[in-house]
Amino acid sequence: MSAGNYSVLIGGKPWANADKADLITVSRTLNAAAVAEVHIGGYSPGVGWDLDIPKVGAALALKISEGTEKPASVFVGEVVGLEVFGSGSSRRLVVRAMDRARDLMFGPEPSVHANLSYAGVIKKLASGMATSTHRSLDSTQDYLAVTGTAMEFIDDVCHRFGLSWWVDTAGKKLHVDRVDVNGTSTHHKVDVVAIEGRIDASATPSKVTVAGWDAAEQKPTTDNDSAEDLAKKMGNPSRIVGSPVLDAKEAKSVASGVASRASRAVESATVNIGFLGKLELGDSVELDETYGVVSAKQRVTGFEHRLSPGDVGTIIELGGPEERELADLIGDRGTGDPWATNGPVIGVVSNNGDPEKLGRVKVKFPVLDGNFETGWARVLTLRAGKKAGFRATPAMNDEVLVVFEQGDARRPIVLGGLFNKKNQPMPASGKDPSVETEIVTGDKVVTLLMSALDGKEQTRLETKGGKTDVSFVQNDKGVTIEAGKGDVVLKTAGGSITLKANGDITLEGKNVTIKAKGDVSLDGMNVNAKGKTGAKLEGTQVSVKASGKGEVSSSGILQVKGSLTQIG
Repeated sequence: MSAGNYSVLIGGKPWANADKADLITVSRTLNAAAVAEVHIGGYSPGVGWDLDIPKVGAALALKISEGTEKPASVFVGEVVGLEVFGSGSSRRLVVRAMDRARDLMFGPEPSVHANLSYAGVIKKLASGMATSTHRSLDSTQDYLAVTGTAMEFIDDVCHRFGLSWWVDTAGKKLHVDRVDVNGTSTHHKVDVVAIEGRIDASATPSKVTVAGWDAAEQKPTTDNDSAEDLAKKMGNPSRIVGSPVLDAKEAKSVASGVASRASRAVESATVNIGFLGKLELGDSVELDETYGVVSAKQRVTGFEHRLSPGDVGTIIELGGPEERELADLIGDRGTGDPWATNGPVIGVVSNNGDPEKLGRVKVKFPVLDGNFETGWARVLTLRAGKKAGFRATPAMNDEVLVVFEQGDARRPIVLGGLFNKKNQPMPASGKDPSVETEIVTGDKVVTLLMSALDGKEQTRLETKGGKTDVSFVQNDKGVTIEAGKGDVVLKTAGGSITLKANGDITLEGKNVTIKAKGDVSLDGMNVNAKGKTGAKLEGTQVSVKASGKGEVSSSGILQVKGSLTQIG
């Protein structure tokens, strides 16, 4: 290595103790904050030392150069920790700092985003940094939720679409992109001082197919993409079913991303290249020597600048990501919502006016911010067929249990409602509530009770306030249909009504009226009409006729009267 020069700025000003440093390192890797450390040996406060020790939270910047070259900015961040250890002349002080990516490790408050792309949400989470995102994140989403930290959301999105994220050295731009040979970035030709390279295609698929379910179209949504080079030649096709996708376009993006990561996992190398100060993650490099193993052109996935007395150098990491197995590349992550993968969640119905009339609801969650509301959630039911099934839409403010399809917060499903002390069930009328089933609509407009108490099977339909109460009761003697209040009307628009029994049929009431617009016929073996106080047969014309013997008699006076009476 060549001798290096450096400067350490604290709060924008040169640090007085910087000249006592005997080791400075700056480490950068994909999907993590950059870390810088300044080590000072022989640390002994008060013995010829300036006690200007940086405070946690102070801005820290590092510049390093090789030989007489102009110093390059290699780190901009803030002090996050101080460490002292050892004793006597071997006591050491370590100042540790992290770059602006650290801001992504905190907050924000839980939030939902409607009609916004992944790229748009990431821009909002970037803590004021500019953003550069891959095109696969540009599609507008109906609903996206952020329930964890910004870093968790971005990590999951990257994992899902086969991307990586990093912050540039200046701390001004957040990149969310693919790191592969075909990308565009700054290019460096470098001399190899030492190299450890490897190729391993044993666990890499040749083609990745992503399968999901399109709820609107009621059919699978699939697409695929192929890996490159050795992976394509040596691997076998693989089908992913654990990564939720909404449509074929998203399936293609996920398949392409996983295939890209799988291809990149085949080759990896650790290379000592001397010192290269103007280096960024994602830059492409061309190695002057690879010894016939790895490709000469690679993308930088990590590096470390290291400066010690008389030496300065850079070690770069190329190729494969931290995951190598396909299961790791796929994982079981959702879409940036680790909270949604932890199991069922208690919610409260906030909207049941589904514009598409599919019985869906929106739900808010008490454990999250009061404004956090799901998209339209489908409701689990006993059956859901074409214009058939059971529909019971939860009412506003009902407590419900919610899960998310494959951990995707864009796809909530309401499993059902939960009774509580505020919203209690109707009290059971018997000692054994298990023999009663009660269905009550909102505000008790209609109640349907089915019970089997004391050997009496009963179904009762009741409207609000008991205005209408119809019971169907079955016992050993038969079935009784009883109306508690009001009239009972049997009506048919154009057909007929038939009452039929193998036994007797009895019509009984205070008054019984049989009325027809046409004829009324009574037909039987014998027809008896009897009145306890009187009987009247009346009409414009009345005819009494017998095909056999006929008899008119009276125990009292018999009177036959008319304007003209003819007998015989």
